[in-house]
Amino acid sequence: ILAGRDLEQMGTWLGVNRRGRITALTNFRDGRAKTEGKKSRGELTRQILESSKPIPSQLKTLSSATEEYSGFNLLASDDTGIYYLNHLDQTPTRLEKGVYGLSNAVLDSPWPKTNRLKEKLQHTLDNNPDRIDAASLTELLLDREEAEDHLLPDTGISHEWEKHLSACFI
Repeated sequence: ILAGRDLEQMGTWLGVNRRGRITALTNFRDGRAKTEGKKSRGELTRQILESSKPIPSQLKTLSSATEEYSGFNLLASDDTGIYYLNHLDQTPTRLEKGVYGLSNAVLDSPWPKTNRLKEKLQHTLDNNPDRIDAASLTELLLDREEAEDHLLPDTGISHEWEKHLSACFI
């Protein structure tokens, strides 16, 4: 497994293994939720990377235990596809071909930074498909523009933090 490691809980937020599995996890921003006594979300990605079970069946098993973790979005990929699971609907979904956006709410939530990145990525794919590389993708992510106040989501945190976190690059 190649991944960062949370030295407190031994989980990871992004990783890949030798069999080509890739996992990524975002937290789900909810300033009103209780987080005490919850397991580390980074454990979810580690479990997928360590397992040889097919990802759909593994996600189905994990979906029955989502309440044990603080809010999350989980992406898992192998040669059969890319799959998505979140703690709210608990239904693993195979993603079809397309451009998606994931931040700290459910997949494709209309957050300003998510919409902006999806539009820029789609524009790049439509106009410069041969120029997609790590540098061009990183450039898209380095956007520090903050959203206008009326576009900010209400996630239960202060307006000041919501504004700061509305930029793609934090």
